[in-house]
Amino acid sequence: MGKGEGKGRGKGKFMGCDGLDEKKLEKHPPRKCTDVLFLALFFGFCVGMFYIAGWCFDNGQPYRIVYGADSWGNVCGQDNTDIIDKCEEGGIEMCGLDMTERKHLFYSSVGAAGADALDNTQKVMICTNECPSAVVDCTANIAECRRLGVCFTPPYNVSLFFVGHPDCGIVVDGDCTGCPDAVGVTFQASVLYRCLPDPTADTGAFTGVIGEQINSFVSYSNAESYIGDIVQSFAGCLWECFYLLIIALALSLAVVILMRYFIAPIVYICILLAIVASICVTSFLYTRYEYTDADITAQEDLGVTITDSETNERDFYLYSSWLFMILTVLVVLVVIVCRNEIKAAIRVYKCASDAIKAMPSMLLTPLILWTLLVGWAALWIMTMVFMISADTFVTVNATVGTGYGHVKYIPMENYDNFFWYFTFGLLWISQFFIAVGQLIMAGCVTRFYVTTGAPGRMIFCRMSGIVFRYHLGTACLGSLIIAIVQFIRVIFEYIKNKTKGDDKSAIQKFVEKCFTCCLWCLEECLKYINKNAYIETMLYGMSFCSACCTALKTLLSNIVKIAMLSFVGTLVIFCIKLFVSATTAFIAFEWIKDKNDVPLVGLVVFIVALVSWFIADAFASIYEMTAGTLMLCYCEDLDANSKDSLIGPPKLTGRIAKNGGVKDGKADGKADKNSDTLF
Repeated sequence: MGKGEGKGRGKGKFMGCDGLDEKKLEKHPPRKCTDVLFLALFFGFCVGMFYIAGWCFDNGQPYRIVYGADSWGNVCGQDNTDIIDKCEEGGIEMCGLDMTERKHLFYSSVGAAGADALDNTQKVMICTNECPSAVVDCTANIAECRRLGVCFTPPYNVSLFFVGHPDCGIVVDGDCTGCPDAVGVTFQASVLYRCLPDPTADTGAFTGVIGEQINSFVSYSNAESYIGDIVQSFAGCLWECFYLLIIALALSLAVVILMRYFIAPIVYICILLAIVASICVTSFLYTRYEYTDADITAQEDLGVTITDSETNERDFYLYSSWLFMILTVLVVLVVIVCRNEIKAAIRVYKCASDAIKAMPSMLLTPLILWTLLVGWAALWIMTMVFMISADTFVTVNATVGTGYGHVKYIPMENYDNFFWYFTFGLLWISQFFIAVGQLIMAGCVTRFYVTTGAPGRMIFCRMSGIVFRYHLGTACLGSLIIAIVQFIRVIFEYIKNKTKGDDKSAIQKFVEKCFTCCLWCLEECLKYINKNAYIETMLYGMSFCSACCTALKTLLSNIVKIAMLSFVGTLVIFCIKLFVSATTAFIAFEWIKDKNDVPLVGLVVFIVALVSWFIADAFASIYEMTAGTLMLCYCEDLDANSKDSLIGPPKLTGRIAKNGGVKDGKADGKADKNSDTLF
């Protein structure tokens, strides 16, 4: 491969980084392990994650989250005899019992005496055999209440609970049963195994401070609740949802393939639709302004006082219409002035189609990446369930006659530190997977460019090997930077939620919104710089910092070209995602609208459309990454070589292939429309 006459960058510094002397594109750039220190840091961090996970699995009680625990620390549905020592140490009676057959948690006030003693604000929680499905009068039907397990019958020690009370509740044959006066209509919430009362019934509704909290939970977990409908809806069309996701996958793949042949009309249609949509929004907003203004004028003529909200609404429509009008004019001007750059961007996307066709194994990237991300998210959620259930219990009520030995669970000593450490781990490891995927894709496309469209076989496997052998440290450093910014955003949102009830001035709210916006912008900018730095790393074998400096210099010196490519790419990618998600949603609606066992058709369609959007985004990101890599390689090629000795594919460099070779100029004496360079 001829390099041509390299112009070189010369020696110097850019943003504090050493410049590269005689830097040219090469088929096989020198490789060395980059950013090894951060790879070691990442490895050490993962060791800490394994330690925390082991601590969580050792101390966690996930079944306490699923089944709940009674007022004495017994987890329903479990044999709790292994915690007898802890119970004796805390002086807790009725603790460490075998509740294997009692899987449901019931909230009860026990008889008149029990209810008075507990003041109806400290509901006694007991593990029961099943949840009542109708109102049961325990005074008249003691046998049914005993069968349900809502009475304080063995294994509960009834005598301990009622010590010191003048009335033990209900006496049957001289036996104190400890049953409630009546059991209200209840519903076993799916998964959570809680027996919750019907808030519309007169019996069983809770009062007091704790009662209000329980009732708020009941309103979301009732038999006719939204949660139950959601579960029923997806259970009723599970296979249909699976087939719809397959359809979304096929549509995404088909669109990526078709763009090879129809990219130019697609781009122009997308630009036209964007302009038309902007004009329509402007017209709608101004029409709404005229309608609101006329309504306000009519009210003023009648002597009606105009509220500030009505005036603000009118002003909102007016200013928004001006904003969209300015935006529309700017888009039209940009399209007219930069029409040549748009044509060049179309050629880049055509070449990106060629690259994807030459390297179809790149389509494995989103499948592998999403599998890793979903698997990691599932593992993280499972570990967090163990973590939040890794509590210890303490006695909160040791007075006889009020449920001797009542306990509550409190977080263990290391919980807070482990929680934040593991939260940061979710962000860092997720971004690490994304960074590795971007490095592999960048390696494939840069190889395609420097070999003039002939990357060779097994390119995906070869680039994966190079990334894992040399550049994992670069992925660790790049992902760490993004994770730190995301972690700051998480902490800031946490603080905002903690202070939500506080009275804040308008200035404080404004500062919060500005800070949130700035953090989001910073994260998006860093992601864009990182992506281009990974391209430079795979192109030249650089470390992360050097690659960032080189990428920034190249981007800034070719800002118009890059901006036009981003503009075209954003429109095209958005339209692809919108087309796939809308088509899948339409098919989903027509398929399941008449199914009687799907009460929430709209929700199912929305979730399917949302997942389809992410599937389309995964495939569209391949196209976007490929085009961006080709553009950066082309800019580097222009900077490293003269225009008549560019080394890239003919569609970008203007050279024409003949008889399997590549030459400059014309073929067979005929000029080719692509014989000029890209810019």
